[in-house]
Amino acid sequence: MKGIPLDLSFLRKQKRILVLGNDVFWTIFSYFLAYFLRFNFSIPEGYLPLIFKSLPLLLFFRAASFFLFRLYGGVLRYASVDDLLRIIKAVTLGTLLFISSIAFVFHFKGFPRSVFLIDWFTILVFLGGSRFIYRILREIYITPARPEVRRKVLIIGAGDVGEMILRSIKREKDIPYEIVGLLDDDPDKIGRRIHGVEVLGRISNLGPVVEEKGVKEVIIAIQNISGKRIKEITEHCQSIGVSCKTVPGVGGILSGSISITHVRPVKVEDLLKREPAQLDTGLIERFISDKIIMVTGAGGSIGSELCCQIMGFGPRKLILFERGENNLYEIELDLRERFPQGKVLVSVIGDILDKDKLDYVLKEYTPEIIFHAAAYKHVPIMEAHPFEALKNNILGTWNLASKSCERGVQRFILISTDKAVRPASVMGATKRTAEMICQGFNGEGTTRFVAVRFGNVLESNGSVIPYFRRQIAR
Repeated sequence: MKGIPLDLSFLRKQKRILVLGNDVFWTIFSYFLAYFLRFNFSIPEGYLPLIFKSLPLLLFFRAASFFLFRLYGGVLRYASVDDLLRIIKAVTLGTLLFISSIAFVFHFKGFPRSVFLIDWFTILVFLGGSRFIYRILREIYITPARPEVRRKVLIIGAGDVGEMILRSIKREKDIPYEIVGLLDDDPDKIGRRIHGVEVLGRISNLGPVVEEKGVKEVIIAIQNISGKRIKEITEHCQSIGVSCKTVPGVGGILSGSISITHVRPVKVEDLLKREPAQLDTGLIERFISDKIIMVTGAGGSIGSELCCQIMGFGPRKLILFERGENNLYEIELDLRERFPQGKVLVSVIGDILDKDKLDYVLKEYTPEIIFHAAAYKHVPIMEAHPFEALKNNILGTWNLASKSCERGVQRFILISTDKAVRPASVMGATKRTAEMICQGFNGEGTTRFVAVRFGNVLESNGSVIPYFRRQIAR
């Protein structure tokens, strides 16, 4: 059906007043209807004065409960089960307050008890029904019509994510998609319908379903799907000549923010993901909370993420030690926007090759824990400039480690790399040497040295993943 061009500017400006007027009307109508139903559509004359005397109390308590439960803060065209639950709570509270006032003011003299129950039920029907009828009418008459040429789409996954995507496509009429069905490995879902769309079979039936329905695009919408499974589905789609897309991870699901606008092509990261490691956040909090922390290379990929994570655990002070002023400015700005308690941040421009600057910072701010993330890490560049790698990664680590021992730093955590395992490059050899430096300093003073090895960090500066992505694109 073609969209009907209606001028709703006045309605939009006055929508809250209109909705409130709608609720007042149905409140009055429902109260009278309750008496009509109670007395078989013939209200005795003696009850009319009671109705008019008690009606102001009913309107007052209903209006108060409606505003208390924020019935006028939502968007009518997105009326949902949550809105219906709020209506039930508001009506129930208003009814209970009204009954209490009747008992207190009139002592129930002449009031039929059943009227209150009938009124409670009918007002729920009218308030909930009016909102959902508005949504239905808007979907039919006001929402733009779907494009005549639509791309046939198959959704893999009939769970929460698949339902969200399906609902989003049905709501957004201007999207040129036609959902022909869903696939899911849950036998209880096969043959059932979600928003009128049938679950056609298992994921293994992808090929026959694509051929039968003329599918042009597949959307993977499965919560916590493994990279291996995404790869299998993607390769299957490529073999039968259909494009394949996916949706964000579980964060989007929990926030309820997933929609068709988040559907995107499958990325390399989707194929590499693994089961998330479970961290002991309580132990981490005890380690970091109320401590003075220093992060070298704070503006780098790993250093900046460390700073964000550390701030979440409430350090007493976080020292951002960085050589590049632009990187330092960016990470400080980001942290101050994310965390209001920005006073705990201290930004320091400095180089780990500058022993005097290191000594000054450690003496001035007395950090208890140091995360050493400052390093050169681009393998090909370090092959061309080995002396720079030696100075920064080896001498810089020696300077920081020795000063940490002199100033009594409690913990020193070296951010190393998997390339330090049987190193075959200059960069890997320098990082392995940095590890050996930390091993050598362990036990000489009170400072405890620890080294952790990172592999390729997705989206980090210098990660091989963007390079792989460009290769695949070519």
